[in-house]
Amino acid sequence: MKQWILPVLCAALSLGAIESSKHDYLPLFAKRARMTAETLRKPQPKRPNRADPRFNATSMITQAELCYRYGKAAEKPEFVKLGVEMYDRFPAMKPVTGRGSDFHLTRPWALLTWRLDRDGLLTGERRARTLELARAYLNHYYGRNKDGRLFAEELWDHNIHQAEMVAADALAIVFATEKGLPVREIRELAKEFADRILANGDLNENATNYAPLGTAFFLELLALEGRTQELRKNAGFRNQFSRWRDFAGPAVIFPEIGDSYFKHELLPLDVVLMMEAGARLFDDPSFAAEARRIMQRDNGKPDDDLIFRALPLMELDTYHSAAKPAAPALSQVQYRAGYGGNGRPTVPDKLILRTGSQPGDAMIMLDLYARGSHAHEFHRPSIAYFEAGGTALFHNLGRRGTTSGNHANVVWLEEAFDRFPGHPKPGVWNTMTIPVNRLQPAERAGEYRLTNRLDFRTFRQPTLKSITFDNLRLEGTGGTLLIDGFESPGLWTRYTRNLPKISIETVDDRTEGVHAQRVGWNIFNGQVVNRDLPPEFRNRTVKEKEYDLVRFDYKYDGPLPYCNLRGWCRRWMDFGNAALECEVDSAEVRQLGSDAWGRVVFRDYMGPGNRLERRMLLTEEGVLAVVDRFTPAPRFAGRTVGQLWQLYTKAEQGDDWFAAESDGRFPQVDGVDRPERRTLVKFYRPIGTECGVEEFTPGYMHAYKIGGKRYNSFFTAYSRRKTTSAPVTMAQLVFPLLPEDDPARTARAARFDAAADGTVKVEFETPGSGRKVQATITGRGAEVKRR
Repeated sequence: MKQWILPVLCAALSLGAIESSKHDYLPLFAKRARMTAETLRKPQPKRPNRADPRFNATSMITQAELCYRYGKAAEKPEFVKLGVEMYDRFPAMKPVTGRGSDFHLTRPWALLTWRLDRDGLLTGERRARTLELARAYLNHYYGRNKDGRLFAEELWDHNIHQAEMVAADALAIVFATEKGLPVREIRELAKEFADRILANGDLNENATNYAPLGTAFFLELLALEGRTQELRKNAGFRNQFSRWRDFAGPAVIFPEIGDSYFKHELLPLDVVLMMEAGARLFDDPSFAAEARRIMQRDNGKPDDDLIFRALPLMELDTYHSAAKPAAPALSQVQYRAGYGGNGRPTVPDKLILRTGSQPGDAMIMLDLYARGSHAHEFHRPSIAYFEAGGTALFHNLGRRGTTSGNHANVVWLEEAFDRFPGHPKPGVWNTMTIPVNRLQPAERAGEYRLTNRLDFRTFRQPTLKSITFDNLRLEGTGGTLLIDGFESPGLWTRYTRNLPKISIETVDDRTEGVHAQRVGWNIFNGQVVNRDLPPEFRNRTVKEKEYDLVRFDYKYDGPLPYCNLRGWCRRWMDFGNAALECEVDSAEVRQLGSDAWGRVVFRDYMGPGNRLERRMLLTEEGVLAVVDRFTPAPRFAGRTVGQLWQLYTKAEQGDDWFAAESDGRFPQVDGVDRPERRTLVKFYRPIGTECGVEEFTPGYMHAYKIGGKRYNSFFTAYSRRKTTSAPVTMAQLVFPLLPEDDPARTARAARFDAAADGTVKVEFETPGSGRKVQATITGRGAEVKRR
């Protein structure tokens, strides 16, 4: 068998008697390499776009790496030469490789440097120029991480740290004999980095964009270290690869539960790479089978972000095995390794229900883990993905600007009935609530620390005229403690000094005290905005048992502010978000032929002592029943509780049902001409329950329609009722309507019957056929009858 050309993925694994054929994926990369060559033959435009290598240093070096590797793999010296020429142009574009360097740039540059050195092309003046840049990067990298800071971050193994470690290790290998560089120390750091991850047997995929980005980088690091073989017997990593194998829907649509896969027509080459690597690492044809299934989505237009993540594919021999792939379980609860644990997968990761594995079958997914910088942390109980009839009826709302707990398909709890479902509104006073456990931890358990200032990481919003702030306070069993009444502009010290054009007004419109502060916000574009805390509160320790909430009031003129509350928050929140905190007590699934039942129990649901039992039944018709049993703790009795379901659009509605428009015709990987689908949600409405729908426009929204355009708003359909001290049973049915279906008729035919013990019977007619389905849903399972 021919060895793989590049050791940066799997370092010539021994595959025994497995047959192989060469370079199935090469044509995908050939097209992109030719596009680069053709672009460079044309005169440079005044404003190159991102696909042009001349756009910036990152574009230049990523395409240099692509062309060089393609030239080597395809044995086309003209592309090898082009890659080297682009590499030589890179330093003149003034790349930042020291303080302020970006991993999108430094990793491909360092890896291409390593290749050129290996191939004898890093010599003379080229080596001298590269050494100058490498010195800046290595000294900065080690200076920042020599004190253990790298591992101090709670979820330190995210994709950015992975990429930076790869870059540092590759450069340390190339310049191992140079004096005055911390190459030995960096090699030791790379060994410790790999040791820790291998021992844990998992990666924080949630902080790697919910894509295999960090895993691909980790494979590169292991190859540089000569340790790829260690993965073969690592049960934890086999489990991680298996989670990705079982991730995509029956129609090969990828759930958007992080910061990737927003555009459903794109080919996720990064997952294909992971599946091909998994097949070889674990000699398991089920991974190769999933790679082939995903490749059905190839439309000949791979996305740049995805193709540059998957470059090793062009150097792999395609895996073949005579063994028949074992079919993964249709419905499953996936588990992962926790952090600081023993490497065993004991933490619930995702719950998946499927009615089958073929395009047209139905699937739902809950992301029960949801931790990390790109995770939807407050969406853990949410049905984050719902697919039926080859259509993703709900594919999340995107990460940016829509991570609030009430931007999801959850049970929601609100203090005031008329505030439910709790979305902020412009021109009126709103309250931002931050659990105190999100602040920086103090030395003792249960204690947290206020920092010196409030930090807001801004993004450009030219139409956001102003934000008015008032009444920063602590609340809890200790009562209310005012931190900052925003009475004067004095604590905005940095901006009154450095931004003379900024508008800061002391206004009488307030929620407490005498004044509030109105700040002209549209002047900011990527800055971190600070307001100092009063001296007596700086670095003050707060005991959670006395004060469990930090709150401030705000009013905005324009779109909802889109900025992150960072610095003073250990795990940041988006401005205007509402937290949904809970813990998973248990999760289970049961396959009932072509139906599937699942159950999750959450403790401390939106407050200490609250309990939520969520039961789900997904029928072979693609209809989803959700039954929620909420038991409030005594201090939460009297609040408003209800179910939420998010719609991208609203076409029709009744007293207790809401129907969306079609999201468009999704591409079908098997070529079957399936009709469009649209969503209908019908709520259980006993006496005392109201239903409604509310449109909400976030400051930014990342959910895409088919065809590439983004949505700007969404609709929250809900049921709501006051709680008492007794458990509350709620239920909803979600239908995948066909174009010819009448939503009013389908809603009228749907029935709910709830017993005192929480058992719910539902009856509905199947969209399109009129067949009646009856189901009894309990906490132990479900019984489904059809007639």
